[in-house]
Amino acid sequence: MLSSFFIRNFRSILELRLDFSFAEGKAPNGFKSLVVMPFLDAGDGQRFVSCAAFFGANAAGKSNILKAFLTLKLLLKNGTALAEVFEPNLLNPKFKETTFEIEFWLDGQCFVYRIAFSALSITEESLLKNGIPVFTIRQLDPDFSPEILSDTYTKKNLSEITRVECSDGNGRQTKPFLHRIGLGYPGLHADLKSAFGFFESGLIYFSNEHPIPLPVAVEVLARSLQGDETAALHEITDVVRRLDIDIIAMENIAVVHPRPHGTEPDGADADRPLVVPHPSAAERLFVLAPLADISPTLKAPGWQGSARELRDVQRRVEGEAAALCVGAWDEAALRWV
Repeated sequence: MLSSFFIRNFRSILELRLDFSFAEGKAPNGFKSLVVMPFLDAGDGQRFVSCAAFFGANAAGKSNILKAFLTLKLLLKNGTALAEVFEPNLLNPKFKETTFEIEFWLDGQCFVYRIAFSALSITEESLLKNGIPVFTIRQLDPDFSPEILSDTYTKKNLSEITRVECSDGNGRQTKPFLHRIGLGYPGLHADLKSAFGFFESGLIYFSNEHPIPLPVAVEVLARSLQGDETAALHEITDVVRRLDIDIIAMENIAVVHPRPHGTEPDGADADRPLVVPHPSAAERLFVLAPLADISPTLKAPGWQGSARELRDVQRRVEGEAAALCVGAWDEAALRWV
């Protein structure tokens, strides 16, 4: 469970701490009788939000928060080169390095992982468990908890792994120790394996450019369904089946067709056929306004004018406030900005 995330000197973010804890007093009245709790319980009185949303003005830095998560994952899971992920705040020279610190809970234990890096080197890396250092590396000088040392993996051996596999040979750490241990030495210690596992499979990033593949969605959802992937797939297909998608137009095609079996809506509309273009699209400003931005000359079968012309007519009917513009269509990028 994700508890907090600290970001320093990354893209537009100078310093920011995100707190995902669910403090006393935030739960709604009568929450104990709810079928689904409004928080995740990590034990020991620790509660965390089950879902969080970021909102703000354009260019406020919302996307950069998510990209910070992605950057941390790329470092820890993939071992991506520092120069490829180092994106400091160029408007404020206060900090020379980017720092991430993430706190997460696994099986009732609190882990804190911290890394500070530039395009050339990692200057600090550490992992704490319940406030006690598991390992700390500063300027390629490592210190390890006795808990992870053994006859096979002595301090000398782990220091050699750090020097050989995590550095460029010139006294600079260039790969996270947790990344190398997680991939190459998973049997070294359970705490290191668990922490690496959080970044490998517990921290998942998706975006519009990289949508979630169905097998991954099934796997992720199954974790909350006692590992039942069949039940997870059923949940996903049930949601998709119930999606209310209005097809505004398909080129110059007009369609009136009975609905396929199993897709009928509930209630009075159960016998209504599929109709394209949507029969009400030309009378709704909230449809016509964005459509006129995307395809102003579109004139679907049965329409008495183009999308732009119908928008102007409907705007006089409904008023300007009926559909307010909150973004602009970027024709080159094919997206709203």
